[in-house]
Amino acid sequence: MMWLDATTGRGVTLDGRSVSTVIKSRHRTPQLDDLLDTAAHAGVEWIMLTGAEPRTPKDRQSWMDTPTPGWAHGEHYRRDDKRGRYTNTLTGQKVEISMASTWFGDVILSPVQASHAWGALRYYLNRVEPEMATPLMSPGLTGAILWAFSVTERKGTRFDPEPVSDAVAELLHATSGQHHMEHLVAGPNASEHPDTVALVDSRQTPMIDTFAHSDGRFMYAAHCAELGVGPATELTYEQANDLWFFQGSAGRYAKARYRVRFRVPDTWPHVGILGVQDPGSSTDWYYPNRPGATGVTWADHRELLVAERFGWGIEPLEGIRFTEKLRPLDTFAERIKRLRAQVADAEAEPVVKRAVLNALRNILIHGIGRFVMRGKESPLSVDHVDDLPPNVEYEQVGDRFVYSARPELSAADRSRYHPELASQVWGWSRAQVLSAPSPVPGTQGRYAGALHVDPRTLLGIEGDAIYTSTVPGWSLPAGHGGGDDGREGRIRLQGLLLGEMKIPVTKDQRDALKKRAAVAGPCAAWGA
Repeated sequence: MMWLDATTGRGVTLDGRSVSTVIKSRHRTPQLDDLLDTAAHAGVEWIMLTGAEPRTPKDRQSWMDTPTPGWAHGEHYRRDDKRGRYTNTLTGQKVEISMASTWFGDVILSPVQASHAWGALRYYLNRVEPEMATPLMSPGLTGAILWAFSVTERKGTRFDPEPVSDAVAELLHATSGQHHMEHLVAGPNASEHPDTVALVDSRQTPMIDTFAHSDGRFMYAAHCAELGVGPATELTYEQANDLWFFQGSAGRYAKARYRVRFRVPDTWPHVGILGVQDPGSSTDWYYPNRPGATGVTWADHRELLVAERFGWGIEPLEGIRFTEKLRPLDTFAERIKRLRAQVADAEAEPVVKRAVLNALRNILIHGIGRFVMRGKESPLSVDHVDDLPPNVEYEQVGDRFVYSARPELSAADRSRYHPELASQVWGWSRAQVLSAPSPVPGTQGRYAGALHVDPRTLLGIEGDAIYTSTVPGWSLPAGHGGGDDGREGRIRLQGLLLGEMKIPVTKDQRDALKKRAAVAGPCAAWGA
């Protein structure tokens, strides 16, 4: 493999050779075929681009679809793991191109720094799992393989968790969302559903003097403990009520999901707790919070415990209960947490260290996402109509033919298909971002999360991130009177802006404040 800067064309190979792309045309920057020719001459099969993504031509869907004389386009993946695949028409050599940001996040790296980060990642993964010689083609696949090596029982005997039935799997696909995503300032990005009410009116509060961004520390890693596995038991109305009222009402967690009818309290003043599917919205989900609103939805037991604690009416209609007393993700998560601690303590260039930490986070997040990858449609493209699979709908984009397909999974991929694991991690995380116990010094029974701020200050929720116009006391480090004791899953202050500023009416405005807050950091909250 090699790392190349897409703008300059300069880079370095895995074995340390410097390379410089030859630009054949009159363009000032390398074109896609120039990068592919460079890979061919260097004898590598994988280019990882650093810096900004190449420009997308006006008549193309993505930069991956740019014309490449001498190279045939293969299957391109344009979503999370952006990867383009090409074959040299003369020699048959195959080259794949991906972005370094897929692995290392928003850290700006030179090709040399990216190669150092990759080498460190390879070293640490091999250190925790000797059977892993190197990361694979994507963080998700790397996470899936690391999980497969990590599934052990206490006596050290490997086991394959029994899958759920096809019917339960399809139900989980159809009813399990991932992140709680809401912009809570009235305006173009607030939910328009009649059962949702924006918490902040920009006409009444046009200006704010604080913008705080808090988010969970390695949130998914904190929610991999002792999850349920297959086989799953489908629960009737009576069975779901028995499980909920005899176990759920006592505050104990059952490894289960329920379809429930719920009712928002008549005096409810805050954000919604339970998500309801809405295919017409920008996120496919809305969160009813209008006082007295009712709805029907599927939710994880932990989410329902939060709703019950805040006085919401809950009536189970049916459910799914998973098999307990196994630890399908514990070893996997503990390994990554251990590696993160080792990287954090290592002496290294700060930007490279941050890149490796981001890569470990992406391996965990996307590795869990791989559990639901069976049957997922992806946009693919081919050069000629004759290359299209039979009976697919397609559209012509420039000189390419784009279609969606569900690739048939291999036996190995089928063994790693466990939507019940992903749905539990996601549900637990959604519950945690709303309300979770917090060890605020000198108190007992305190909680952290979006439901524990003044609703008039809650600007938005984005996965495990919370945006507010005040600094939540529980988000501060324990040494400064808050509830952040450094453990995974704690929601801690990440960035803070002080001074008069316009309230973010749109998500773009909120994202701009988030970027500024990230640069400023959180230290102003404790006067450092």
